[in-house]
Amino acid sequence: MIEFDVVRYLKADATLDTLLGVTGTDSKIYPLQAPSGTVIPFILYTPGVGDTESEVIYEDRLQLVPISTDVEEVTNIRNRLRALLDLQDLIQDTTLNSGSASYYIYWSKRTGGNIIMNEDRTRYHSINIYNIKFLDK
Repeated sequence: MIEFDVVRYLKADATLDTLLGVTGTDSKIYPLQAPSGTVIPFILYTPGVGDTESEVIYEDRLQLVPISTDVEEVTNIRNRLRALLDLQDLIQDTTLNSGSASYYIYWSKRTGGNIIMNEDRTRYHSINIYNIKFLDK
């Protein structure tokens, strides 16, 4: 699944690590829900339903949601995700593609999202939806 390759790429980024306050082996990037007691900020990801554009090209949607108690912090994390993944031209970044033995990502674009506050007004959620096109290697 392509989300594992993208998450591996995000986990390898030192700037994103700094923004998330990563220490030790916890990347602070989790599927669907953070473990109990996780310190904010962190990122949740939700894979979407893939679609076959042709017999060779695949398209998948990935939702990434940075969560923080500070709107500036969540905005900085969102902006770093954009710098890493909002690539409308063909991707020449071999770092993104070197992590996968199965896929070659050649196009990625942020197609939606917004910053919202949760119901009890204690956290900001920056919803980011990316469409990613990829090929089998």
